[in-house]
Amino acid sequence: MATPHIVYSDQLDISLGGLEKLHPFDGRKFSKAWEQITSILGEKLDGFSHLVTSPVTDTSLGTFHTDFYLSLVADKRYIAQVVEIPIVRWLPSSWVMDGIVKPMRYATQATILATELALDNGFAVSLAGGFHHASKSKGEGFCAFSDIPVAVNLMTKQSLLHAESRIAIVDLDAHQGNGFERAFYEDERVRFFDMYNSDIYPRDRYAEGRIDYPVKLASKTADAEYLSQLKEHLAIFIERFGPFDLIYYNAGTDILAGDKLGQLSVSFDGILERDAFVLDICQKASKSTVMVTSGGYSADSYKLIAQSVINQFEL
Repeated sequence: MATPHIVYSDQLDISLGGLEKLHPFDGRKFSKAWEQITSILGEKLDGFSHLVTSPVTDTSLGTFHTDFYLSLVADKRYIAQVVEIPIVRWLPSSWVMDGIVKPMRYATQATILATELALDNGFAVSLAGGFHHASKSKGEGFCAFSDIPVAVNLMTKQSLLHAESRIAIVDLDAHQGNGFERAFYEDERVRFFDMYNSDIYPRDRYAEGRIDYPVKLASKTADAEYLSQLKEHLAIFIERFGPFDLIYYNAGTDILAGDKLGQLSVSFDGILERDAFVLDICQKASKSTVMVTSGGYSADSYKLIAQSVINQFEL
């Protein structure tokens, strides 16, 4: 398999002066994952690490999101709804824009860069992104911007993707990726494999109608059942719809046992096995593969992200 190009920014962490701890999301997991990756890989990252130094522009976001929606995202009261932390509406706007919205803008730009790198080199990982609950005119579930649709639209505009391009989104976050499914509802280039806990949010029945291959799990599903279902059904999905020009792997770590929001029971090692399997099969089935990290609400989320990346360098 190809060595991954890693995309990172020092502006990804979510910070509200400590108030971000009111949500189970670890706002510092991105910098902690990067620190662990660099401490282990060191010089192996030379030529394979890429720093995002500026956030996504409104012009780029406007290739997918509406102007009205972008005006909403500039309102702290709306962001309070998106991140599900009511007190945010009472904070200074500068705190909210700098501590929440700006990191999501950098994360969206990281997905764009990772897509460019994957199309050019075969394989890239963004340490953030995967905002799969955001759609064209609505943010929810801690997702303000729909990063993958923005990236796909930009790549299409730049003629790096075309009307006949074959794209897949393999979404293994614990939650249904309803925003992406709504975003690409009428785009026949995109195929969806979504394996998720059907007992929890968002339960979006309309978006479910866009999933080409849904695999619904029950709460507390553990390693043996999870990995068996994944290996059987992802292989069928790829055989049925592949090969692809581009696969996005939404590698949520919220399937970890003990994650309060994901409510599944997959072990640390089980998630590493998942990632290794998915990245192997995706690279064999697609010219280009992009991994984004999506949701993960436990103290170990950053360790899983880091170790999965490290494992790809040590193959």
